[in-house]
Amino acid sequence: MDEYIDGQLGDLALLVRVVESGGFTAASRRTGTPQSTISRRIAALERRLGQTLLSRTTRRLELTEPGQRVFDHAKQMLAHAEAAQGAMAELLSDPSGLLRVTAPLVLGQALLTETISRFLADHPAIRLTLEWTARAIDPVEDAVDVAIRVGKPRDSAAMMVTLGSVRSCLYAPGNWAGPVPRHPDELAGHPVFGLGRAGASDSLRFVRGRERADVAVTWRLQANDTGPVIAAAEACAGLAVLPSFVIPTGWSRLLADWQMTPMPVNALTARGRGSLPRVRLFLQALQETFANFSKQDAR
Repeated sequence: MDEYIDGQLGDLALLVRVVESGGFTAASRRTGTPQSTISRRIAALERRLGQTLLSRTTRRLELTEPGQRVFDHAKQMLAHAEAAQGAMAELLSDPSGLLRVTAPLVLGQALLTETISRFLADHPAIRLTLEWTARAIDPVEDAVDVAIRVGKPRDSAAMMVTLGSVRSCLYAPGNWAGPVPRHPDELAGHPVFGLGRAGASDSLRFVRGRERADVAVTWRLQANDTGPVIAAAEACAGLAVLPSFVIPTGWSRLLADWQMTPMPVNALTARGRGSLPRVRLFLQALQETFANFSKQDAR
């Protein structure tokens, strides 16, 4: 008997099993529940909801539009139940299993490579898949355990854990021959190179004490990796806005007494998975990494 089909939420869980199995007969074999019982309970569920959830023909079984909406929520419910059971099993043993992680390329390579290596060395029973990506991964939809994101996520049902923040600075390559700006306003309309994406703001915000300066600049290049930004800025002898943890050799920071607005760094994980020991331990390792980085970055 499938352990998730008893109790108050059993009929919703059974709907998921029927759809995933492709029919009542296959669901009966998978769950050990008689086919007549499955049919009766799905019918009872439809009566309670006042909607037809499954369209049945002699050849196929399909979800109706209301059925699709109910199925999507029921599938998440079942995933959380399975995660809860897995968490309890792991609490009785050493942390183990597969951990799926994604992070932005620049941030990941600069700050997380050592953390991940040390984490795997400390927990030999844990396996880890890692993807550097600029795509906005959602753990709920993309089956990822931990998605590290820069900036505040939008429209996510995932649990968010604050890790810290990163800031950018204005740098000039060694072949920069222009005048050294004394105030951010001197950058108005100036061409700059930096990280970003299409549609990002053309303004840079600088803060010094209670002073604030919003300066409109011209982006000559925006990329999701620092390599092209550094190369293009050097080739064009131009100014670049780069993360403070990426300081090219021979470059100098400009407007050092001004701070640019820091960007928050968060870790997203599907609700119910954050209690898994392997996920919880990895989140703790990330928080330690960013705490140490913040101390160094403030110097």
